[in-house]
Amino acid sequence: MGENRSFARDWQLLKLTRDWKPKDRSNEIVQRLLAENDTTVNVHIDAILNDMAKKDAAEILQRMHSQMDKTTLIEGILLISGIAYDTANDGQEKRYMIRKAVKSSETNSVFDVNMNPVYLRSFIETIAPESEILDRGDHFTLVMQE
Repeated sequence: MGENRSFARDWQLLKLTRDWKPKDRSNEIVQRLLAENDTTVNVHIDAILNDMAKKDAAEILQRMHSQMDKTTLIEGILLISGIAYDTANDGQEKRYMIRKAVKSSETNSVFDVNMNPVYLRSFIETIAPESEILDRGDHFTLVMQE
C-alpha cells in the first residue's frame, strides 16, 4: 500500500469493494464468440466439447460397475442433468428421444443451448459406441439394442 492514507481514500476503497463484484467472465466471452458464428471458432469449440465429453464419459465408465447396463447409465445421466427425453421400446431396441436445447436456467448445466448437443452426442457415443444416434432437428433419437 502507498503512504497516502486518509479517511477519504479509505472510504472510497470501502465503497469500491462493496459496489464492484468481480466475476468469472469466461461465459460472456464464449457467448460473444458464439454470437459471431465464426466457423473456425465454432469448430474449435466443438473440438473442445468433444474432448471434454469423452473424458467425462470415460471417467464415469471407470467408476461404474462393469455389469452396469448402458441404457440405465445414459438414462440416469439424462435424469440427473435435467435433460428432457421420451422413450419407446419395441422389445428389441430402446429409443430415447432426447431434447437438444437445455437452457442453463432449466438445469445447472454449464453449457450454452448451442453447445449441449455437441457435448451430449459425444458423451453418449463414448458411453455406448454401439448405439445409433439420429439427428432429428430439435432432438436426437438414440437407438440402443436391448
